[in-house]
Amino acid sequence: MLSVVAVGIASPATTINVVFAAEGLAVYPTETALIAVPLYTVTATDRARTL
Repeated sequence: MLSVVAVGIASPATTINVVFAAEGLAVYPTETALIAVPLYTVTATDRARTL
């Protein structure tokens, strides 16, 4: 069964694993679709770093 999780990331320094732990979630990437939404302004530097 596939699960879907939506999380908000408050800082570019915050990892997805930290967000899951803060919410008390144990998430398995092979079984879970993830929607991660930055709750901060994404700058051109941030975008360039992800490429």
